[in-house]
Amino acid sequence: MKEALALIRGMRPETKKQKVVFLMRLRAAQQVDAKEFTTAIDEYRMLYPKHSGLDLLSIGYYTIKKDFGRALECVDRLETALGGDPYLDVTRAGINDIQGKYEDPRRLARRAIEKEPTLVPAYLELLGVSLMEKNHDDTLAMLKEIDRKLHLQMNDLTKIPDYAGFVKSPQYKGWLLYLEQKSKPRTRPPATAVENRPPMVKKPGSGS
Repeated sequence: MKEALALIRGMRPETKKQKVVFLMRLRAAQQVDAKEFTTAIDEYRMLYPKHSGLDLLSIGYYTIKKDFGRALECVDRLETALGGDPYLDVTRAGINDIQGKYEDPRRLARRAIEKEPTLVPAYLELLGVSLMEKNHDDTLAMLKEIDRKLHLQMNDLTKIPDYAGFVKSPQYKGWLLYLEQKSKPRTRPPATAVENRPPMVKKPGSGS
């Protein structure tokens, strides 16, 4: 990628301003030169201020570089360009929980669910936060909520390292009990005597 950056630097100014060349420069700089990437982003934004794809490309880069402020700025601009998208609240939540800020992720994920009740990543974000906080009550509540609302089949939690603390807790027994009760066939209660009566039909000419 260093060779690609060197090749682009040697191009004429008019050529370097072309969108396709800029994107090549961004992809190359993303892997080898953080300062070059930041410079290229600023220049690209000045030339193509309405191109939201740049922010989409930059969110992951800034997050990896732990420049969380700029990552969130990219999310904000992308949301403005798109006119709103619940998934972007999940993206914000993820950027916050990487920093160990768990209150905002909970609020943002819930807001995303209010806008799109079947948005799976929002539920998984809440579940992930509960695991990071070692809040076993919340983990149990989220597992049940995910099962009831999304009907997702969960894997064996004992084989997933992230659940190691949870499976040792009393709440894990509560989860197993929930699954056991859920798997039991539901039986209809016996019909009452009233239900077994034939419908009453008035005879012609009879009074009420």
